[in-house]
This record gives sequence, C-alpha cells and structure tokens, in this order.
Amino acid sequence: MKHEEPERWSQCFQMKHIPQYIIMKHTLLAGIGALITATTILGAEPKSPAPAAGATRAALPQDLGKEFITNAKFGIFVHYTVQYAHFSPGGKPEPAVWDLDAKADAFDVKAFADAVEGMGAQYVTLTAFHAAMYLLAPSKVMVDAGLPKHQAKRDLIGEVADDLNKRGIALCLYVHPTDQHDLSREERALFGWGPEVNGLPGPKLGQWPNPKWDDFLLGLFKEISLRYGKRVAGYWIDQHSGKVFPDAGRLAVALRAGNPDAVIWQNGGAYVPAGLSLENAWAAAEGGDPSHGEKDQCCILPTDNAWFLGKEVRIPAGEVFRGVVRCAGCPGQKGGVHVALTPYADAYAPPVKQMMDEFGKLWSERKVSLLNTRPSKILQIEQKRNPWEVVATDSADGSSVYVHVMIPPDGQTLHLPPLNDGRKIISASSLLGGKEVKIKQSEEAVELSLPADLKWDPVDTVFVLKVGPAFEVGVVLSENATLETSSTCGYDKPANHARLFSGERVEYAFHTDHEKNPWAKIDLGAVRTVRTVEIENRQGEEERTKGLIMSISEDGQKWEEVWQAKSWVTTWIARVTQASGGAVKSGRKARFIKLETRGESPRPLVLRRVTVFGSK
Repeated sequence: MKHEEPERWSQCFQMKHIPQYIIMKHTLLAGIGALITATTILGAEPKSPAPAAGATRAALPQDLGKEFITNAKFGIFVHYTVQYAHFSPGGKPEPAVWDLDAKADAFDVKAFADAVEGMGAQYVTLTAFHAAMYLLAPSKVMVDAGLPKHQAKRDLIGEVADDLNKRGIALCLYVHPTDQHDLSREERALFGWGPEVNGLPGPKLGQWPNPKWDDFLLGLFKEISLRYGKRVAGYWIDQHSGKVFPDAGRLAVALRAGNPDAVIWQNGGAYVPAGLSLENAWAAAEGGDPSHGEKDQCCILPTDNAWFLGKEVRIPAGEVFRGVVRCAGCPGQKGGVHVALTPYADAYAPPVKQMMDEFGKLWSERKVSLLNTRPSKILQIEQKRNPWEVVATDSADGSSVYVHVMIPPDGQTLHLPPLNDGRKIISASSLLGGKEVKIKQSEEAVELSLPADLKWDPVDTVFVLKVGPAFEVGVVLSENATLETSSTCGYDKPANHARLFSGERVEYAFHTDHEKNPWAKIDLGAVRTVRTVEIENRQGEEERTKGLIMSISEDGQKWEEVWQAKSWVTTWIARVTQASGGAVKSGRKARFIKLETRGESPRPLVLRRVTVFGSK
C-alpha cells in the first residue's frame, strides 16, 4: 500500500477538557429553604406536553430505538449550554452568560436540523444540561429542589426531538450525575454540602455519596425520561473527576422510566465498578482518532474548540468521513461514532458548515455502502497498522460486500484475503460509476483490479461485490480421529498426536523425520461425507509445508488428490467438492485423509492442528 504519511491529526484528538467554569454566586429567591423530600422528587411524573402543531413524523420515535442506534454509523455531539451558547457574528446582542431562557429561546431548531440532515447524521446527542446544570426544558424537579432558574421555560429538548424525529434522525441526551461542584455555594447548601474547600464550593471528593443529591438526580432523570419517552432514543452519561455515582444501576432504571428501549452510553465504562454493567450501558469515549476504527462508541473532534463552539476546521471532511467508514468496518462495532459539532444559537460557523456540506456530499454518494450494513464477516481484513487502509461492510442480507479503499495500493490491483465460508464473488463493480472490476479469486486470496481508465478516489474508492451463498461446512468429524505418520524423530511427541484434532493447542502436534515424501494419514473411523478440512500450520514452517497436498480415500488403498496449497498461509481452508450434472456439489465420501509434501530435497512434515468438517 502507498504510505505517504498523511498529515497527522493526533493533536486534534485530545480528550475533552472542560475549562474552569464560572462559579455562579447569587442569593436565592426568598422562601427557598430546604430540599423537598425524596419521595416527592422520585414520585414526580409530569405529563408529556402535547406535540407541536404540524409535528407529523416521517419516522416514528419507536423506529428510532435501540436497534436503530446499534446499527447507526454516525451522529453529531452538541454541547449547547448557557455558558457556550452564542449568536453568530453580526447576529443579535449576546444575552447574559447565565440567562438560560434567553439562550434557550435563541436556538434556531430548524436551521440546526437542516444542517444535521444535510450532513447525513443518523442521531444527535444534545446536552440536556451541562455547566451548573441548566436544563434546556421546564422541570418540576428543579423547582421543587429549590433551583427554579435551572430550568428553561421553552422546551427546547422537545422541539429538537420532534424536528429531528420527523426527519428520521434520533435524539439522545447528554447528562451527568456528579457535577454538583458547578452549583453556587447557596445552591449546594440545599443538599447539605458545606463551605468552600480549596477554592471551590465543598465538600472534598471524599465526602460522598450524598443521599439527597442521589434522590434529586434520579428524580430529574426519571422526569426527563417520562416526559420524552421514545422521542429520546438514548442517553450519554458523563463522569467528572474521580466521583462515581453509588449503586449506579439506578441511573439506568431512572433513564429508562419512559423508554425501556433507550440506549445508554457511559463515559469510558466509568460506572461499571458501581454497578452499571456494560450490558446495560455501553462504554463510550470522549475522544477519537479517525485513523482507525473503534468497536465502542468514540468521538471525532474536527474543530478548533473540540467540544464546545467550533469556529475553524482542524480535520477536513474527507478525513472525518474516513473515520466514520473505519468504524463502520470495525468488528464488533455498535452505535457508530460521534462527530463533535456545536453550533452558534442561530447557525454553524461558515467554515464548519462548509465542512459539514462536503461531508454530506461524500455520505450521499456512498451511503448505500454504509447504511443498514454490518462490519463484514464475509471478508475479514486484518488491520496491521494505522491508518487503516481498507475495510469492508456487509449488506444486511449478506448478498453484497462493500470494500472501502481509503489508502490505495501501488498500481491498479488490490490484494485481499479470501472470502469466508467458501463464498465466491459473482461480480464486482465500482460504486461510483458502476464500472466492472476484474476479479481473480482462489482459496488463498482475492484480487480486484480497476479498469485502466479508472483512478483511485482520493477519499474512498468503494467496490461492490455480489457474493454467492455460504459453503455449509457441516459438523466436526475429526474429534475422535486417529493419526498415522510416515516416520518419527526425536522432536516428535506421540502424546501430542491426539492434540492435532482436539484439546489444548501445542506448538506442533507431530513432527516426521526428513523425507522426500513425508505424510500424515488421518482415519475418521468410518466413511463420512467430507466437505472442509481446516489445516493450521506451525508458525514459521513455510518451507516444510509449502505445496501441501491433500488426498482422500474410502478404504485407505485407492487415493484421489482433491486439493493442493497454492501459497503458504497460517491456516488453510481446503474445500472438498465434486462435479455433478454440470454443477459443483459440496462434499466427497471418505474415511481417510492424507496430507503430504513431495520434493527432491528431504524435509519434515510438521502441523499444529487439523479439523475435518462434513456430515455423518
């Protein structure tokens, strides 16, 4: 592969750094005295507000649930909070930093949703609250707790949910359960916390947990979930400093009160020790590097201000897109990748919007190879270095494989491993333009060659491979097989022979002497239908097993060659077929299998494992 080292983006992948917040200090309204009891807070179940006029959805919220998020490829992470919400240059005069209602009222939902839809995002994660816990929606729990200024009159969360949902885009919410240090001294006193410590409103980190705070947070989470139900598809739980919410499984219960199907991410799996399992809430990361894929949800930070309002682009659209593609092709991936893009109240900064539009064009051209696909199990590509050069995705029905070439090879030919399960490529073409691609395939490798008049795309060349059905290997036939070899030597250990077929793997299971024609004979104990033989080499034995030949026999006397290795690999998959009526059928009758090498120079035969598949 060409490896002209691309400009490194690593300096842009810094983990989220939250600046010291401005600590708001003010006198609470008269009459606010103590926190209302936990029973009242936890029992608060506000009615869902009526949908806005005209909020007919093209995609119902229930269609944007866990399965949708699991298979999504990317979303946008937005940190719109009172401290970081601004009008674009030349816009309206800026309201006071802590004027929550002004900040909520200023947000242009349609302009935001248009930008998100144009980029192609499948979901948005929006800060429900962040600095000093200013919630972008009304909240009885906030009022009852003595924090009336921490809830907006406008239900911005609900409006964003409705506009996104009707476009088929899911909304998730960022929340945090331990950032009480952002509250003023007077507000903290409502929960029983003491005076300032080390310049911050106390207590020290060791003075935790706080049952009053726990009840307040759980009540707030439950209120949010009950209000929005399935209009909100998931929640992203942050952690601040070393504090961990105790008995953290309660967080998931509260957040799923109104939507049992809600996806929950937790920052780095931080709450696992406190009881929030990774089955219940997936691990997520605050940073991300587009040079490789991640199976857990991560976040690409393409602008100058990382998480908050970005005005300049540090990672171009093409590289962001390749980061999304690499995650889409990463084995075990779920939930895609976030791209951190926070707008002004009324628009995105022009350079950021331009990057989003450029990304949207790349997405629109290639989305068929990403939407409703899975990391490929048909064509599994080993990633040996960063940046990842090639990844593959499978269509949901398994009939197509999409090969994404982001760093092209020298020349016109791409070299790939063989397809799994004995599948064969029926046809190959380029996604853009639909030109036919030349195929060369064997049991050991696949080659795809561009037409002479077609050049590699500078961002992502996509091949569409139409593939045949999987080769049914059947059941294991060799569990009780026996082994006979042409010779033995001092390196051979008969106690390991049975390990050729089962048991603990050893460096090698048998070792013949140096011969011109060393062989190993496997007896299955009865005639079976043999379909596939998996042959695992000892590492570094290229010269000893090069050109390995496999023959089969029903009686051990009359042999027929059915396979020969064309090149050396660590594990060979030998398919056993026969011609029948002009078609190729899987399987041949055999009791004995012989593996051998032939040559003028004596050499030993050494193998680590052999597994025979078929039917009895």
